[in-house]
Amino acid sequence: METSGVSMMGEICDEESVDALMRLSSSGHRAISTLHTNSVCDVPKRFFLFRAQPFMVADSLKMAISQRLVKKVCPRCYIEEPVPSIVPKAEALTTKTAKIITQVMIGRQVSCLPLNQDD
Repeated sequence: METSGVSMMGEICDEESVDALMRLSSSGHRAISTLHTNSVCDVPKRFFLFRAQPFMVADSLKMAISQRLVKKVCPRCYIEEPVPSIVPKAEALTTKTAKIITQVMIGRQVSCLPLNQDD
């Protein structure tokens, strides 16, 4: 345990790690860890699957953050296109916001010929 009251744990993957994390958190320490779920809403359910007591989850869980990984597109396959008109009434927006929306470009992947060719 660190002197600052913040402890970092590895991935929560079993009942033992959940129990240790809950005990550490309920004793007043800030505990940080990772947990794989499909959404942030599944975090308490995952703790319950690892047999955590509901009162411990309610007492210990203060924050959960979701992370999504984004696919990196090959620069040879990438083309930029303007954003389709998503705002039907542009006059409802401020002129500054409307100008920003018209300048936004989105990327789209097209076939990557150099990578798909058999040499």
